[in-house]
Amino acid sequence: MKYLNFKNEEVLLGFNRYSEKELQMLGVCIAGELGAVPCGPQNEDPERLVSVTGTYLVDKYPVTNCEFTQLMWDSIPEKATYEYWDFQKHHKKWLSRKKRSIRNENCIAHDTAANMLSVQQAMKYANARSIKEGLKPYYHFSPIDAQSPAILADGYIITYWDFKDYGTRFFDGDEYFYPNPYIKVTEDKTSDGYRLPYYDEWMMFARGGDKKKKAPWGDVTATFEEATKYARFSDFVKEQHEYEDTEPVGQLLPNGYGLYDIFGLVQENVLLKKYLRYNFSNISCMKGGGYQVVTAPNISFNNISYWKDFDYGHYKSGSSLLAGFRLIRNIGNNAKWTEIKTVSKE
Repeated sequence: MKYLNFKNEEVLLGFNRYSEKELQMLGVCIAGELGAVPCGPQNEDPERLVSVTGTYLVDKYPVTNCEFTQLMWDSIPEKATYEYWDFQKHHKKWLSRKKRSIRNENCIAHDTAANMLSVQQAMKYANARSIKEGLKPYYHFSPIDAQSPAILADGYIITYWDFKDYGTRFFDGDEYFYPNPYIKVTEDKTSDGYRLPYYDEWMMFARGGDKKKKAPWGDVTATFEEATKYARFSDFVKEQHEYEDTEPVGQLLPNGYGLYDIFGLVQENVLLKKYLRYNFSNISCMKGGGYQVVTAPNISFNNISYWKDFDYGHYKSGSSLLAGFRLIRNIGNNAKWTEIKTVSKE
């Protein structure tokens, strides 16, 4: 892990996808008694300079397949209990990884990055890693009767997804349903254990001290070859597969904080402290790499972006069974964040 000690360090958070001039050109909508109100795209997380004081330990690489398999060995059952084929496929992939491994074997530093993991599985791994190292677990799970995921004052309501199904399953003649597919996660703020980073923390770590660039490789003038020194994009036109397998960590250039693959191999699950405007009320999003892209402008596929559109502000809504993660520890829980000013760009 990388030890980061911030002492009133000025960092840039947020991302201005639109300049002030572009926002003014978007205009306003007339909404009856409300009068003129903003409409169209907006900067949902405006750039701002923040002073940070605190000490962190941050995973140098994303968690690897070997690390997850070894620590969560007993959590990966020999037989899938889910009815849905895609969930069974997810389980079979992890069971295959387990069968190719030897229990308690040492993991090489540059094993392949873990993916196909839910937010809940990442949290369970964080707790298991804390317990293994004699630390206090950060997350506590409990049943809850809920209708949707939610951000709470002391944690989250998350969609249940683990290797074993949850609650009572019933069949309505067409498909199976789970009456209570949610679980409450309470955060222990006094814990010194491992946890997922929050959105702003991930942005701070990803920038690595950079306050000028659009992405780790620069701006829109950068070439695809320059970008692939920091990020492992997959060409959608040439490689139309499901990206279940990943590459070894640590092959790409690190950022200014010495963190590898933070914009590279896999999408990383990141927790939110507040809902993002375009995130459809999800409690998490996926940041980082692992994206399918097209390498030429004017080639259009549904949900597939031109590679130059990716930047620090890019994310995918919610969570995915193709995502990975890295963990952090806020040593002493003493981090202090103070906003200095917002940043506007013409």
